[in-house]
Amino acid sequence: HGLQLSLESGEPVLYHANNGAALHKTTLDGYLIWSVHGPPGRNASFQPYKPTWFATPPESKMVYLADGYGSNLIHVFTTQGQYTGRFFGGRGTSAGKFMTCHAITYDPRRGRLLVTDRENHRHQYFNFNPSAATPMD
Repeated sequence: HGLQLSLESGEPVLYHANNGAALHKTTLDGYLIWSVHGPPGRNASFQPYKPTWFATPPESKMVYLADGYGSNLIHVFTTQGQYTGRFFGGRGTSAGKFMTCHAITYDPRRGRLLVTDRENHRHQYFNFNPSAATPMD
């Protein structure tokens, strides 16, 4: 569903998210670096799990995965594919909640994560720590 080019330590890599409950990291020539299948941490409470997009901010050790067609949570992984146990969002209409967090990206103009909340017809910005999976605001 989502494909994004990212530079890590000066090397280009591709991240692939799909509705088949998977996140993959590959080289540009298609060599699989790692794959994560199923809900994060194999936690059934995150079902349904249908990831749509992700953000890979420059110089960050984290990957932020939007579960836009599932739990409406943003899950935090390391660039090595390990789930950090951190997430934010969830279904709702109040600030920090989403009805369909369809996309997430890094906005270099503001130095923040930007989440597109399709059913709520809005964008929301979040602070993050590029070197740790800390809570968002």
